[in-house]
Amino acid sequence: MSDGIELYLIQSPETAPADDNARGYNRDLLKAYKNGVPVSDITNFIHRVMIEVGVKRRRISKLVIGSHGTGIPSGFGNFYIGRNLIDQDDDEKINRLRVLAPLFEKDADVYIMACRTGHATKLLQKVSRALGGVTVHGYTNYITTTNYWLWTSIDEGVGDSYAIYPDTSFEEVHVGKHIICWPTECINASHLPR
Repeated sequence: MSDGIELYLIQSPETAPADDNARGYNRDLLKAYKNGVPVSDITNFIHRVMIEVGVKRRRISKLVIGSHGTGIPSGFGNFYIGRNLIDQDDDEKINRLRVLAPLFEKDADVYIMACRTGHATKLLQKVSRALGGVTVHGYTNYITTTNYWLWTSIDEGVGDSYAIYPDTSFEEVHVGKHIICWPTECINASHLPR
């Protein structure tokens, strides 16, 4: 069992698009991850990671980056760290994360909790490489939160969801995938036991 620390860094609601739904998602992530910390941009993100590791004097075993994002099956995708958009063609921002690589345990996991970023495997591989080869997780479906007032739940969309639309012959199946990436490969981990 790892004695590493777990960090939950969430895109600050104030940096999300100015609508209640978008900002509400970020607020719900902060509520769901009890120790979640809002970050305003990539500089704030890097400082927060360094402070947490310095104070606790342990390396990171798990990092959750909660934010808005997107992805399409052709492989394009992105996610936010605070107000900064991160995509596979933005090597400057991705390479800024390299300073954090020594702060991770060898078998650390990084979860990108942003909608559909599992499609962006090249991006996930670059993030893994920048962070020293850690395992990076992404999801191909929408990440949703539900606020029950007393608690909040998160659904990464990996379970089967099936909808039949009344008065039509239209049926829809939403099956998201859990994608795991390292610097040189990605796999579909949806079928693996949790």
